[in-house]
Amino acid sequence: MKTFFSLLAIIFFMPLLSFAQTVTLSTSPVAASNIAQGTSNNIVYVVKMDVAALPVTANSISFTLTGTHDNNDLTTVNIYFNPVAPTISGGALTGGSGLFAAPHTYTLGMFQTIAAGASGYFIIAVNTAATATNGNTIKVNGTANPVVFGFTTAPTITNNQTNIAGTQTILGAGVTLTSSPVAAANIAQGTNSNIVYIVKMDVVSLPVSVNSIQFTLTGTHDNNDLTTAGIWFNPSAPSLSGATPLTSVSGLFAAPHTYTAVIIQNIAAGASGYFIITVNTAAAATTGNTVKINGLANPAIFGFSTAPAITNNQTDIAGTQTILGAGVTLTSSPVAATNIAQGTNNNIAYIVKMDVVSLPVSVNSIQFTLTGTHDNNDLTTAGIWFNPSAPSLSGATPLTSVSGLFAAPHTYTAVIIQNIAAGASGYFIITVNTDVAATTGNTIKVNGLANPAIFSFATAPPVTNNQTDAAGIKTIGSTLPLTLLSFTANVNNTQEVQLQWKTAGELNTKDFEVEWSNDELHFSKIAVIQAAGNSTQNMHYPYLHKLPADGNNYYRLKIRDIDGGFTYSPVIKINVVVTKVKIAVFPNPVIDFVNLQVQSLKNEAILFYLHSADGKTVATKSFGLIKGINLLSWSLQKLAPGNYFISAVNKYFKTIKIIKH
Repeated sequence: MKTFFSLLAIIFFMPLLSFAQTVTLSTSPVAASNIAQGTSNNIVYVVKMDVAALPVTANSISFTLTGTHDNNDLTTVNIYFNPVAPTISGGALTGGSGLFAAPHTYTLGMFQTIAAGASGYFIIAVNTAATATNGNTIKVNGTANPVVFGFTTAPTITNNQTNIAGTQTILGAGVTLTSSPVAAANIAQGTNSNIVYIVKMDVVSLPVSVNSIQFTLTGTHDNNDLTTAGIWFNPSAPSLSGATPLTSVSGLFAAPHTYTAVIIQNIAAGASGYFIITVNTAAAATTGNTVKINGLANPAIFGFSTAPAITNNQTDIAGTQTILGAGVTLTSSPVAATNIAQGTNNNIAYIVKMDVVSLPVSVNSIQFTLTGTHDNNDLTTAGIWFNPSAPSLSGATPLTSVSGLFAAPHTYTAVIIQNIAAGASGYFIITVNTDVAATTGNTIKVNGLANPAIFSFATAPPVTNNQTDAAGIKTIGSTLPLTLLSFTANVNNTQEVQLQWKTAGELNTKDFEVEWSNDELHFSKIAVIQAAGNSTQNMHYPYLHKLPADGNNYYRLKIRDIDGGFTYSPVIKINVVVTKVKIAVFPNPVIDFVNLQVQSLKNEAILFYLHSADGKTVATKSFGLIKGINLLSWSLQKLAPGNYFISAVNKYFKTIKIIKH
């Protein structure tokens, strides 16, 4: 009985078994190949599903990606279905994140029905990141890690998957960077597009899109030397000729400084191009400061929309660029001390020569100081002239003029425009116009040593200042009542100064006031010498200055006529080395006061004695002296008339006789 029922069950279920779901899986070939960075739908595996007897609905797929890729190489993995061929057609069935390092097993939900007796291809594809690592690999091994499907039912699976899908290798563009030679050179202040570095980029395999460049400017330049740094691209030569400007960035940084500039430049596979880094220098850039890019120590670094494999062959073959300013030398030209008449124009007060080397200069202002004793009514204007060939107004061009209504000392600044070529020179001439009512005897001077003329330029050249005090004093005066043939000074063996002057053609001359100064600015009267009055012959006049100062002594003559007019002679200078103390008195005879002129070698207090003719001391007086010339006054109002003698114990060896009236 038991055997009968078993046989009956077999007979009953045999038709059902013949209609069970059966699925056969087999691997379709995928050739090993390169897949580019930043690309989509790269096929890594194809599995064919053959369905018999009954339809099936696949609701999931599980697969393992092996290889060497990391968790940044793939962006997504996608599953496609093609009912007729192992190629991608139409939209993806499903997909998911690919941000996993190999090996990683993915399980993705999907919905795909295949009819009984039908087939279809499930295609696994990956999208690579733009920065995927060149050389990393992706693989599905159908033997070791076959694809596994989930179904809404449970069909019988026959797995024929094999390892016939080749390895996919991530491919980046091959980029080689090489420094191009840049000669060491001078780059002028205020100039643009000075090349400091060139790097050649050779591209293989795939095109690249460059989106940034980073470079480091070294050297000695400060944060005021460069205005901008520029990036250019030339597809054919290491030159700005034919180059395209890509971008520029501020250069206001001291070295060393690393710059990053955003650029857009595409280079095709198999092509090359030159990236050229330039700098623009400031007009006031410091001469001698340097700019450099060392391609060995600090190579240029590029950013790309993908991540190509880079071979860096950059070297240190870009020479140092040295900022160059025009070399300017300033020298004072001699100007004789003279009288300048009231109401006259273009009286030369100072001349400075400018020699220019290396580069041309553009002078845009001059500053100078007029000293002396003139007041704010003596000068009407001060003028600036330029002569390219001689220290003279002959052939000179007037540049500008400014109001002269200022008392000395006063510093003037005048705006001018004067260009001087490299290797050329020129003379800047300062003149003054005097007022018709200018005060006779007042003076005008430019001391090139104490107050040199100062120029400003469109650039900032290095200036060598050799200006000296070579311009004599200009003295305002009226017409001379005589012809002054000579005026000289000599030192005798007792350290006194012998003055002599010679005249011709005197007309109504009253006298000569001898004036002395130890600074050429402030004069005092030391003697009055009577003149001949009217003469057609040459006249000789002497005066002995017994107490000159130690060092420079300046003398001039105030020449007075009988009508009250006067004028001044040129100033003469003589140097005296004083080795002993001296004393002089005046006036003599004395009425109420006696003046003592004492030359002291140091600061000290001295006691003076007044003796009568019979040798008795009748008065004493103590004075504090300073080193140099001292002018002292001693009241003798109560002293009876007679002959007296002044002396100083242990100090002055000469006793001086005075007469009291």
